[in-house]
Amino acid sequence: KSAAFLPVWRVLDQELTSLFNGSDIARKIVSARPKEMFRRGYDIEAKKLTPKKSATGKAAEATPAVSEQEKDDVLEYATEHLDLNNNLLQGKQWGRLYGGSLLIMGIDDGRMPWEPLDENNIRDFYSLALVDRRYSYVQSQYAAMGSSSQYGKAQVYLISNAVAGYGWDAYAAQKIETKSKNQLLQQGAQVALVHESRVIRFDGNDTDVVTRQNLAGWTWSVLQVVYEAMRQFEGSFDAAAYLLADASQGVFKLQGLIKAISSGQRAALAMRLKMIEQGRSVFHGIALDAGEKDGRPAEDFTRVGTPFGGIPDLLDKMMLRLSSAADMPATKLFGRAPAGLNATGDADIRGWYDTIESEA
Repeated sequence: KSAAFLPVWRVLDQELTSLFNGSDIARKIVSARPKEMFRRGYDIEAKKLTPKKSATGKAAEATPAVSEQEKDDVLEYATEHLDLNNNLLQGKQWGRLYGGSLLIMGIDDGRMPWEPLDENNIRDFYSLALVDRRYSYVQSQYAAMGSSSQYGKAQVYLISNAVAGYGWDAYAAQKIETKSKNQLLQQGAQVALVHESRVIRFDGNDTDVVTRQNLAGWTWSVLQVVYEAMRQFEGSFDAAAYLLADASQGVFKLQGLIKAISSGQRAALAMRLKMIEQGRSVFHGIALDAGEKDGRPAEDFTRVGTPFGGIPDLLDKMMLRLSSAADMPATKLFGRAPAGLNATGDADIRGWYDTIESEA
């Protein structure tokens, strides 16, 4: 026997949205990392000015490019006017959910939006606009080999207020067919071309260059790789819930059952069972025939319990499997205490924070 890994079926945008809105596990997988990244806030740093020599020829002491008051003013403007904190958090979150998002910086530098940003001529920074990858795609890439370290990366993005590609919600589509600028304009959509230096890009799970091109310049959703493990996990807990609902099965022993069925007395038999069930619902008991003195046996009712041995261990293993797929410690994903003798969970939590720090 042999096994092979076939091309994956892309999780559709509608299903990604449903998972995020309807599954607490999916929402936590998507949102836990971004929230942890911004939990402790951030600091604004400014480059120091190049020291100038004094009249005596000695180098003067380097001074900060901006004062602390100016830093505070910038932070206040960014948080209140640009809503920076929320935009960064949402950008990271939607990038992880859908496989990409863009935070478009509205900057006045005297150039057109599709031209590279002139950092030395910035006159105003007036807006931040967030779009996810459903409404944008890579229009062009850096194609000159050796002339730039950006070779193969996005150069210009097309941004629209309408869904910008065909096949986002088709299971069999292995490639996203982008809509041209003219097609979108004919539909009544608004379209803009924006240079990559004017956006902050957020990705999901990394992918190879060919797959990225098939995804219109984007990456996979973080739920893509955990989808199967999460489906099995949810199915396992659903099955356990069904078992609990049927934890014991009632067994009726009725005199002459087979004979009654074969002789066409099914209606009378069904009526007898119905009367037993109705009687139980009224006084929470079972009314049975106690038998006769002539030796006719009494009716009998027993309950047979459903065995649950091994199920808790199996569910525990399913939790660990999903935790591994999501690259999150079980203590974070499920809120469970560390299991095992002398287990504190410190190693898992330390690894989690190290991973967060490396991505921030």
